[in-house]
Amino acid sequence: MADINHPQPRGAPVRILQRILVALALAASATLVAPTGPAQAQVGHDVEICFPADSENGNQVIWNCHLITVPKVALKPGPWPDECLSCPTYVDFLDQVKPWEQWEYLDRLGQGLFLLSRAKLTKDPKLHTRLRQRATEQFLLSAETLHGTGILLGDTGWVDLQNDKVYGDNTLIPLGTHLVEGLMLMQPPVPGDPTPQPNIDKAMYHFNLALKELEILYAG
Repeated sequence: MADINHPQPRGAPVRILQRILVALALAASATLVAPTGPAQAQVGHDVEICFPADSENGNQVIWNCHLITVPKVALKPGPWPDECLSCPTYVDFLDQVKPWEQWEYLDRLGQGLFLLSRAKLTKDPKLHTRLRQRATEQFLLSAETLHGTGILLGDTGWVDLQNDKVYGDNTLIPLGTHLVEGLMLMQPPVPGDPTPQPNIDKAMYHFNLALKELEILYAG
């Protein structure tokens, strides 16, 4: 959630045009993706990850939740709290954006993770490439919404959405850390960076590691 006490300014103007061109190129390739049909059916199980966001009045937390596909789910996966074995994971970020912008970057992040998780499981090489391109586009748009400001990791754990109760768990810190690293690397480069592509590749590496953390968690 937003935290004005943890500023992380980039401290330099960004090359917006370059990022727009990259995003447009990825968006153009994403339009070629056809809906997944029976011949392209993917194995796996959909699980949920949630991000808390501030409401506009600042007095209420709203949950931005997304499905992520993992290869398998054990009978009792991970270190879930006994009080809430069906609780989804949550990751809280400390940022400096407005509530409506916060919702947008979290929503783009969640969509990117979903697309990347599907890309990892598909056996169709072309579909894998296209889904990964779409995921990259969403991550880029998510990072752009941060306007070059920083983002820090807050709390991690499990959330009981029905009762609006959270259970903190530090074992999920690696998951959150990889998401933060990915978002920071996806932000527009400062002067001196050769091109954004090396940073994008590094960012995707961290997003893949975040998904790996979820896969291990749910595998039990």
